[in-house]
Order: sequence, then C-alpha cells, then structure tokens
Amino acid sequence: MWTDAGLHERLREIPGVEDVVPTAEGALWLVCSPDARRTAVEPAARTALADAGVAAVPIECVIRASTLQRERVRFDRIERVEERDNQIHIKVCLEWGGAIHEGSATGERGLAIEIRTAATATIAALEKALGSSLDVRLIGVKQVRAFDAELIVVSVTRNTDRQKLVGIVVMGEDPRRAAALAVLNALNRTLGNLLLRT
Repeated sequence: MWTDAGLHERLREIPGVEDVVPTAEGALWLVCSPDARRTAVEPAARTALADAGVAAVPIECVIRASTLQRERVRFDRIERVEERDNQIHIKVCLEWGGAIHEGSATGERGLAIEIRTAATATIAALEKALGSSLDVRLIGVKQVRAFDAELIVVSVTRNTDRQKLVGIVVMGEDPRRAAALAVLNALNRTLGNLLLRT
C-alpha cells in the first residue's frame, strides 16, 4: 500500500502537507507546514485514501516547526556513561551565545530508553541555555523505518497551547545523537521566539 507512488503524490498535493511518512505499525504521518490546518488536512487525506481503496488507516497530522532565520542553538556533543545497576547517564552539550550549556538525564540501558533519555537531556540543556523553562512535555521518541531509511522521530507538546511539534532526523551511526538533533528540530520555532527575548 505505502509503495503506491501515486497515492503518496496525491497526499503531498494536499495544501499544507510537506511529507508523508508511513510507520511500521501501518499508520500514516502527514508532516505539515507550520501554517497548515489539521481540520482541513485530515479530511482531504481521508478522501485521497478512500479514492485509492484504502480504509481504516490511522492518520497523524504533525506540524513541522518553522525554520529559524536567525542564529540557532547548536549541537556540540553527546556523552554516554554506563553506571551501576543497569543505568546509563547521558549528557548533551549545546552551544549558544559563545558558551556551552549541559543537560543530563539518567535511564536504563537499552536503545529505546536511551534515545528517550538523550531527548530528555537535550531539553534540560536547552533550558539551561535559555535560563528558563521551555514549558514543553516530551511525548515520545521512536525509531521508524521509511523509504529505506532509519529515522528518529521526537514528539513534544507545548503546554501553553497543546500544539504537537515533531522533529525527524535520519538516524545515522548514533541514534542518541539523532534524538538530540530531532529535539532541536522539533523546537526550532519555539526556540526562535524565546531567543529573541534573551
């Protein structure tokens, strides 16, 4: 079903849809521009799927954070330290304003937990760089395969307006590093607004 290039193209033609990401569980993520309206995108996607003879497919409409047109917080490095009792400690270092800001988190060993721990450490490092809370909640971090590429996807929610933001990064050799970069990707717009006031 997801190899149907015509269906993919039709979904991408929906106003506001920038990319289509099928998941291993059979759901469909529509990555949308910051100004897209979910109430318009989802019915149009349902119509396209129905016309293609596809029914009962979970659809998730996620809003892409807009690209900053100003200096960004930059990823510096990530460190992983194994501790006792099956625990790992992850430290993420970010550069902003000529200084390095560190955030850390501890979790259990295992890739799924470690990439979430890396995302948590990244949020902590961002809050130190900004000197204030981001007021976001980490919903999840997941490794998915789409179009012959392994991706790390991070989803966060802004507590102020409950808007869901998603960051997607090609995994590469270090999935923990990819998780940190996906957090930065997801929060670009929020960070841009906050950095203007610092």
